[in-house]
Order: sequence, then structure tokens, then C-alpha cells
Amino acid sequence: MKRKNEYSIVVLMLVPLFFIVLNYMIFRVKINFIEILMVVIITFFSIYFYGEQQDYLNPAVYFPILYFLIYWLGDFSFGFYPDVPNELWIYYLIGIVGYYLGALAIDKIKIKVPSSIEKDYLSPDTRKIFLFIYILIIASKMVIYLKSGIPLLASNIDAARQSIGEDYSSLKVISAPYTILPVFFFYDAIVRNRDGLKIPKSDICVIICSFFFAILDVSRLLIIQMVIPMLFIYLIKVKRLKVKTIILSAILMILFIGGNKLVRNILDNPEYLASIQSTRDTNMLGNVFLSAFTSFRVGIDDFRQLINVVPASSNYTYGLMFMNSILSPLPGKQVVIGYYVAQLLGMNFDGIGAATTILGMFYLDGGPVLIFLGMFIFAFLTIFVYRKYIEYSNVSLYSLYAIYILYYVINTVRTNVMPTIEPLLFLFYYLIFGIIAKKVRFKK
Repeated sequence: MKRKNEYSIVVLMLVPLFFIVLNYMIFRVKINFIEILMVVIITFFSIYFYGEQQDYLNPAVYFPILYFLIYWLGDFSFGFYPDVPNELWIYYLIGIVGYYLGALAIDKIKIKVPSSIEKDYLSPDTRKIFLFIYILIIASKMVIYLKSGIPLLASNIDAARQSIGEDYSSLKVISAPYTILPVFFFYDAIVRNRDGLKIPKSDICVIICSFFFAILDVSRLLIIQMVIPMLFIYLIKVKRLKVKTIILSAILMILFIGGNKLVRNILDNPEYLASIQSTRDTNMLGNVFLSAFTSFRVGIDDFRQLINVVPASSNYTYGLMFMNSILSPLPGKQVVIGYYVAQLLGMNFDGIGAATTILGMFYLDGGPVLIFLGMFIFAFLTIFVYRKYIEYSNVSLYSLYAIYILYYVINTVRTNVMPTIEPLLFLFYYLIFGIIAKKVRFKK
């Protein structure tokens, strides 16, 4: 125990020191004491929460690190972004303090953990029901393509995707689970393979088909919301990978995000590649990384602009943005937070609007107070799910919604905690499919 404590003290001293040398001496960023304080706080609590079970799947371990890394990008202009004001760093600090207090609160509560399930596979009846539902989902997807066209083949990809969301919102809601059911089939496949059983062809077909449609939609988010839950399932049900392998996977994910954005920009504007090659002194790999980093950096700048306008020129929305997200499946263009912020800041572009990071909606709906309370509740709920279903690897086909929540913890860092109703809708679908897997059986 003494040796472990000594090791923790060394890490607590070395990590902030390494950051100071890297950021302020090598990168020559202006010294920011709030930023240094955040590094110290996150290092301390990462040691604390990781030391309990030594499990990096605990949101209290990985979320604050991702949270800081995203906001750390604000230290760099990438050639055109303005500096991040200290006021924004104060809000970051309020958010992480609220988060850790929520994490500590749930950490002290005893939680009843369900028992693990043997032979946790899709039953023949459940498989038939899921395949029938999947065929209906793909049929609705095909109707959307017939009426509006395939986004991959559109001259303006973002405009095409936005049009689908506005003109075919009901069909989009019906077709949304095409990225959810493959997670259930992947779970079945991975557990069967772990137990030495043959993987059904239907598992493979559904997974491949879903990735194919995600490519047609030209959506990195749709691909990521299948890949990351599948990775979590492997880590939980088969084995924990080494941290260095997880870091390598994260780098590959960044390359994918950057490559996807670069390809989309080239498809929208064939002259884009020649333009950036003439203005940037970088090779193709450098352009991919820059595309990835700027896709994260833009949310920070949107948040910066938001605090300049609210409440100075426009009032807080006091929960309206959250309610509008719930109403977003209704026909027409619903004024969700992305659209609202874009209009507020005078932006004009195709897509779902401006991303303002996880703190954006909290700030817009209630200022610094809601940032603190929102992050407290966010930590409390997500870590509750982790402790109930993930900590002891007892997640099952019936509780895969816990996997989705772990994934969504990562997704919220860059965008908004509730950009549309999609998070609740996906959670609903996971719950319904879990109930079907558990309860529904055909009579013989």
C-alpha cells in the first residue's frame, strides 16, 4: 500500500510537470493557471478512480481526460481560430468540479448488481423478430433514398442529410435502429465465438449491411456509434486490451474522423484539396490530422462566441433547448440547439447547426449554475450505469443500453449533451430490443 501511494504521488507530480514543459515551453502557449489547476485535479482524481478497480472503462477515468483533451485544443489556433478567453476556462473548471462531485456522490452509494447470465445468446425466436424488424428498418431506409436520393451521391452532402431530417423525420425515426440492431447481433457473435460456438450468418450479414448504409449516408457518427459499442462489448465480454492498444485505437479513430471530413469536403467541392495544399505546408497525412483536430476545435470556438452573446445580447433559454430537442422528430425544421446557436451567431451553413461542446446546452439553458448541476447529474447517472452493469462485466443482451450510455459519454464531449431527441430515441430502442430479447417467445 505504501509503495502504491508513493507511485501515485510521483505520477501526481510528473503529469502536471510534463504538461507544463510540453505546453508552455515546447509549444510556447501562454501560461494559463486555470488550465494547470485542471491538469492537477484530473490527474489526482484519475489516480483515485483508476486505483479502486484499475478499470479504464470507468467513465470517471476516461471522460475527464477526453474532456480536458478537447478543451486543450483551444490552446492552438490552427491558423485561423482566435484565442480562448479565461472566462471559458472558468466554465471548464466549473464543469469538471461538478462532474467529480457527482462521481464522488455515486461512488459512496451501494448499488445492487444483477447476476451474470450463462449462454447469453440471441434465441431463435428473438433472432427471427430482430431480422423481421431489421428488414422493415432497411425498407424505410430505401424509401428515404428513393424520395430524397442517396447522400453519398448528392452534390451537397450536408444539405442532403439536413433535407432528410426535415422532410422525412418520421421515416428517419423508424430507420434509426439500423445502427442499433447490429450491436445486438455483434454481441451474439462475439459471445458465441468466445464460447467456441459457430457464428450465425445472419449476425455477419446484418453487421456488414449496416456499415454499408452508414457509408451511403456519409456519416462518421453512424459508423462510430456502431464501432465504439462493439469495441466496448469486446473489452467487457472477452478481455481488456492494454492501454497502449486503446491509445492506438484512438489515434486510428482520429484518422478516420479526419479522413471522413476531408473526403466529404472534397466531394462537396472538388477544388478543396488543391486549395488546402496550396495554403498549408502539410502532406496528405497532415491534412487528415488537421481536418480531425479542427472538427473538434470548431465546437470550442462556437462556445466562445456563444458566451459573448448570452446573456449580453440574448437571454438564457431556461430549458427550452432541452425541450426543443425532445420535439425534434416533429415534421419541419425544429429549432434545436445547433440551429438556434447558428442563428444566434449569424452563421449560415448546411448541416445540423453549431456544436458547442458538452457545456454549450447547459450554459445556454441556465448559465454557470446549470453547467455545475448538469455535469453533476451527468456524472452521477453515467457512473451509476457503469457500476451496475460494466464494473463486474455483467452486462447482457438485456442491458446493452448500458453500452450505449458508455459510448454516448464519449460522443457528448464534442457536440452537445442533447443535440436532438436522438440520444433518448436510441436509448429507447436499446431498452425495447433488450425487453424483446428477454421476454418475447413464440408459442409452440
